[in-house]
Amino acid sequence: AVAAAVALVVSASGARAAAAGGTGVGEADEAEGEKEPGAGASASVNGGDSHDDSNSVPSEAELKAMLARKLMQDPNFQLPSGNEQLDGPAGGLQAVAKMVNVTARRALWQMIRQDFGEQRYDRFLALVGELAQRIKSLTPHRPDLQRDVDEALDVELIKQQIEHADGLADWDLNPFCSFVVERLKRLEAPAHNEATARWLEEFQGRAADSGADRVALLAQFFDYCHDKLDQIGIDTANAFLRGLVPVMHEHGAQFVQEQFREQIEKGKVTLTRTNAWASAASALAKERGLGPCSAAVVHRLGVVELVLPGGALAGPDLARPFADANGMDLLPETMAEERDLLREVHAELLKLERIALAVLRVKQVVPGAKPEALQAVYGILASDVAPFVLAPAEDGSGMRVLLLGEKAIGKAICDGVVNAVGKFHELTEVDAQALRDLLVKSFDKQPESDRTYQLVASRLRSIVRGLIVPAKEERTINAKGLGKALGALGVAPLSVPVVRVAARLLDFCTRDLQIHGGATYKFTVPSGSPSASPAVAADPTPAESARSSSTSASSDSTAEHT
Repeated sequence: AVAAAVALVVSASGARAAAAGGTGVGEADEAEGEKEPGAGASASVNGGDSHDDSNSVPSEAELKAMLARKLMQDPNFQLPSGNEQLDGPAGGLQAVAKMVNVTARRALWQMIRQDFGEQRYDRFLALVGELAQRIKSLTPHRPDLQRDVDEALDVELIKQQIEHADGLADWDLNPFCSFVVERLKRLEAPAHNEATARWLEEFQGRAADSGADRVALLAQFFDYCHDKLDQIGIDTANAFLRGLVPVMHEHGAQFVQEQFREQIEKGKVTLTRTNAWASAASALAKERGLGPCSAAVVHRLGVVELVLPGGALAGPDLARPFADANGMDLLPETMAEERDLLREVHAELLKLERIALAVLRVKQVVPGAKPEALQAVYGILASDVAPFVLAPAEDGSGMRVLLLGEKAIGKAICDGVVNAVGKFHELTEVDAQALRDLLVKSFDKQPESDRTYQLVASRLRSIVRGLIVPAKEERTINAKGLGKALGALGVAPLSVPVVRVAARLLDFCTRDLQIHGGATYKFTVPSGSPSASPAVAADPTPAESARSSSTSASSDSTAEHT
């Protein structure tokens, strides 16, 4: 079932590429960049590390493990529809991709229009063959249905029909189009049948118009059919995923562990970084006086100090948390499959530190800032900013992508904050400029030299440690004081995002220990009388535990002690 779901995921995401292959993109849109790599103001906190997987293609076994992890992480996980609009920068990238696809599609059908005028049909018939293969791929074990498709969409027969009709203008589209759409109705979810029948009826009405642009009609038809096939593939894959959830809940950790052990046995993966990390986490636990404690506590300490900005096991560059000073990867091999999640958590934690610093800067310039003003500031600082905008081309030929430099993004955010504060408080030009200058420092790539930032970051990091590292009982105690702790720091509204990001990291710790546990991780657990841990108790501000008792209990009880 996992293999079938993976195959459907791959086909749903990549099957359309061949339809436009080899056509070129005749009308590429212009992209302009405002590159300022050394700029001091940066609104982006999403840094990368030395690992580059842009050219790596996961194997089927790796895809299976990735899918199992995803279902363990989120039982409600589903593949998104291609038509769903994403938010934030992802939505901006979606818009860019859509614009590129529209350009490629327009170029393809312009060439097909020219082909029809010259009575050449090879390119169009290739699209028919591709459509037939996609339809057949959804019923691989039904040779009778595949024969129906081969007979109805026989490219040689269609070519003869077009030639006999003396061109596209007199070719009857109805038999061809009706067969395809009726077959799609049989394959799709019944809930969509009515809308599909309505679309076919409307399309047939347009095709009956003798003055209709037949090439444009065919372009619309193929777009509709491929979109339908995409959705059918996604719906089928999601049905498989829903059936896999109980299996993954019970056996997911064992399945991923077996896949990982196979990779080790084949020599594709080593445990060099994993063993180094486990040894460093054990030494850190001993140094901070965490004993006696469980291996789960040592594991969580190691994860937190690796992912937390400025953590004891993290890289020296905040923008590259999993790279050492020489650019070498620090992330354990066991965690490589969830690198993106850990990057996101690191970026979110860093973003919370920047937000807290920016809010304190506002209070510094406007000591009596109203709660409404601060809430507006929080909203601006917490929103995602896409590093580009779509703008009309100067010659009116289409749209172009304008990449924003770091200064441009920082200026836009600073102006937004100043304007938001100005709606509730009268700011002089001097105050407004002072606020802008302070905010620019909040977005600096390496703000560690700022003493205010050092204080804010230290307190927030201590709070996050308290959410994750201790045993369940201590996390519960910390939970009750979270509001007071953040209020003392002046950033009480950050309670929700702090809890949310801590919950994600604690979920990861629980899942990672379930998968690898004592079979892979070899921790040296401190023993002796317990003492206060700087990672948890050195800072008096407590923090909330973000997980349920069952999750905490399972994470505290797994993993062997060495």
